[in-house]
Amino acid sequence: MKNNQRQALFTEPTSEFEAPAFTELDDEVAATCSGGRVYFNGPDPDVILFEHNNFGGASLGVNATTGDGDSNLDNAIIGSGWNNRVSSIKIFRGKWQLFRDSGYQGPHSDKGRGNYKNAAAFGLPNDSLTGIRRVGA
Repeated sequence: MKNNQRQALFTEPTSEFEAPAFTELDDEVAATCSGGRVYFNGPDPDVILFEHNNFGGASLGVNATTGDGDSNLDNAIIGSGWNNRVSSIKIFRGKWQLFRDSGYQGPHSDKGRGNYKNAAAFGLPNDSLTGIRRVGA
């Protein structure tokens, strides 16, 4: 190899060495890449849990990948007290199982996208929601 060829090889960038373009990941892809977990109060929640009927009171945003969730809402945020507190729910994305008992046990209902203005609408007694798990896209 001649000197000028060697110099060109090491000084001129080629497409093989150019930096790849970066794209922003949506919440589900980001959760999948990070090991697939549930997280709370992110900027674009899949579900919002509300303390009172008709989407009133305090709220808790939930994001999760399929197969993930929180089996006891008291564990959601240390000291949050969300177990047996939810009276209405908005589901923006995904199919979810809503459980009365911790550990994904006991009576549950399966719900998809929608606004559930009271507990009867999402299929459990008022203030009895304990666990939530995403089961579909």
